[in-house]
Amino acid sequence: GAPGAGGVPGARAGLGFAGGDGRGGSVNEVDRRKCYVGHLGPNTTTEEMVKLFGKFGDITQVDVIPDREREINCKGFAFVTFSAEEAARAAAAEMNSYYHDGRTIECRVKSDPRPPPEQRAKPPETPENNDAKLYVAYMPFSYGADELRAMLSQYGLVVDAKVIVDRETGKSRGFGFAQMMDAAQAQAAIAHLNGVFFEGKQMVVRIAGQQNRPGMGGAIGAGATGAPQAGVGAPVGYAQHPGYPAAAAYGGYPAVAPGADPY
Repeated sequence: GAPGAGGVPGARAGLGFAGGDGRGGSVNEVDRRKCYVGHLGPNTTTEEMVKLFGKFGDITQVDVIPDREREINCKGFAFVTFSAEEAARAAAAEMNSYYHDGRTIECRVKSDPRPPPEQRAKPPETPENNDAKLYVAYMPFSYGADELRAMLSQYGLVVDAKVIVDRETGKSRGFGFAQMMDAAQAQAAIAHLNGVFFEGKQMVVRIAGQQNRPGMGGAIGAGATGAPQAGVGAPVGYAQHPGYPAAAAYGGYPAVAPGADPY
């Protein structure tokens, strides 16, 4: 057949499958040639998987599993099928615990039992750089750690991201923290996102623990009246969602007020 995504025959992005991979063979036989790849970022693509795993052997199919409910490209895992079991086992041996895009991925042959928690891939200990730790407030309540990571990844490598949730309801409180690789990347995110109106709310992005003092920069996305400036909108790649008022700054958010840092 014609080559699929990334030039791989039969490769598909965001589609699960059952049975064989177009070559025939039982499910068990195919699973011995297939790698499960977990702990992936929300923007993972088929082409990215091909680039990471192509060195191990001929790839016959790639399935990046989407999160249709949240409308993001990758739910956090994918499957890579090789033409030979030896290639899959070589990939699993080398790529398990591999550090990629700020995450430590889990990789194993699909037919193998999942190892116990203590033997699974764990992220390496990364020294915390306080000059690169961001406080991000007035995010959409639908945002979790993956969405926060995706938003900030345009400006550098996101080492860690978390969104603070209500202890009783488990729902987001509208703010979180992210550790960038270095201070320059953190400042790039601040310069592009602080003060930008997104889904009707004016985001606050700054170094965690610091207040918006003179000289640190203010809400770059708003004019003196608090209304969005012309040409300033949601971050690149994040479209304004319908149904939200254009400049309803802070209305209805239970998160802390600007200038107050809960952590």
